[in-house]
Amino acid sequence: MDEISITVVISDRNYRLTIKKEEEEIIRKVARNINDKLKSYAEQYAFKDKQDLFAMVAMELGTQYESSRLYRDGFETEIRHKLTRMVALIDKGI
Repeated sequence: MDEISITVVISDRNYRLTIKKEEEEIIRKVARNINDKLKSYAEQYAFKDKQDLFAMVAMELGTQYESSRLYRDGFETEIRHKLTRMVALIDKGI
């Protein structure tokens, strides 16, 4: 396993991470996404401190993740069902 150390900046704070080399692009993209969302919320809403912004970003990203997981699970179930029907038809010689 090839690990590297990188530093990502989120909300003007540096975070040093040791990651798998193949994860670097994804982690940097996620950090950019978080920063973009923080900036967007800061421009749109009044907030007392950055903790409020982080909570809003966490809720948005968590909701997106859970929605995509539920969609993926439903899609996989549908595919499995269709494959089972196809195998049954093949077994019947249809």
